[in-house]
Amino acid sequence: MIRAVSCRATTHFVIPLDLQRYILYLQPMNTLNAYIKSLPRRQRGSFRRNLAEAIGLSEPMVRHLANGTRAISAERAVQIEEATKGVVTRYELRPDLWPPPPGFQPKPPTAGSGEVIERAA
Repeated sequence: MIRAVSCRATTHFVIPLDLQRYILYLQPMNTLNAYIKSLPRRQRGSFRRNLAEAIGLSEPMVRHLANGTRAISAERAVQIEEATKGVVTRYELRPDLWPPPPGFQPKPPTAGSGEVIERAA
């Protein structure tokens, strides 16, 4: 049960852990953010910078795309797929636009080298 806790002028809601897990289950997973978080902490910033340079965006904009505060366009999804060499696919980023590739199996994020080698055109 959700209960309201009054604290001075604001009201905070205490949500039980089971309900929090259920809410997280309902939210779609952002695979770009999951991949970035799977990297060692020291490589995350350089990966975001390299990805930003490869797709022609600023590093803060890549952070917005990864966090889900900005939508990933179809064009950007293709560029991200090319820049990450298919580790993060366009289908995973925008399943509403592309059908799953043949034999597609959702994969848990795995740590990679964190390098973006090719520049997307």
